[in-house]
Amino acid sequence: MNRARLKTRTGPLLAIALIGSLLLPGCAMTRRNQRPDYVAQAKQMWRRGVTALESGKLGEAESWLRQAAEASPDDAPTQRHLAEALWQSGQHDEALECAEAACRCAPQDCESTVRAGQMRLAQGDAGQANDWADRSIDLNTRSADAWALRGRSHQRLGDTDRALADYQQALRYAPSDPQLLTDVALLHRARGDHRRCLTTLHQLIDAYPPGQEPAGALALAGESYLALGRASEAADTLQLASTRGPADADLLYRLAEAQAACGNRDLAMADAQRALDLDAQHDGSRQLLARLRSADTARLR
Repeated sequence: MNRARLKTRTGPLLAIALIGSLLLPGCAMTRRNQRPDYVAQAKQMWRRGVTALESGKLGEAESWLRQAAEASPDDAPTQRHLAEALWQSGQHDEALECAEAACRCAPQDCESTVRAGQMRLAQGDAGQANDWADRSIDLNTRSADAWALRGRSHQRLGDTDRALADYQQALRYAPSDPQLLTDVALLHRARGDHRRCLTTLHQLIDAYPPGQEPAGALALAGESYLALGRASEAADTLQLASTRGPADADLLYRLAEAQAACGNRDLAMADAQRALDLDAQHDGSRQLLARLRSADTARLR
């Protein structure tokens, strides 16, 4: 009698428990239930998506990677590459969802956590980006990208001391990374430390063969020379920057300032006029030209 009642009671409970276990969310449960052939198809779609992404075919990449993600939603590389395809095509909110899904499926993958943090930061959420950076550093203390992410997050949050410390850690593992060196130089400049800004820029510029130095780095170096009162070096460096592709009005204005500081009045006026030819409303160039003309008038009296 008691045994019969026990069977009657435990039967439905076991059924409920079994159903509940099948409905449990999570990457691991999905992975165990996938058929080998289904997984192979998902991998093939993923590979096609990655190939399209690397070729810049964003629409094709998104299509293949979406199919792969539907077939294998717990696969971290698939979610991460889908996030990248969506991000590059401007679908930032969904891209972030996929990037963070990749982190849930592979919580020990530093590459995924860093990318999720980078997307958070680009979306303006420095606090969450900083959390992802902390997690990434916990996973891999030698990841330059993780330290750089935390540095950029701290800088966005206004903590420049901690940002600089994080950048220095990042440079231990990626000493010639152009973007990282540029970020460090800009941070030094924002803090008014033009000497350290210039030192960092020389480290960046020296990594390139002669004639291939980036215009942006040269322009920043020229501005640093000018701020330090080294007008001749500023003029030479800014002149070189202006030959590395189309110069903008700001660069030509800085060059005009440097030429004026060197006493090269005609060159200064010519460069200021070139800046105004590009931007007729450029206040700095207009004021510099007015000042130079006023000095000419005073000299003739």
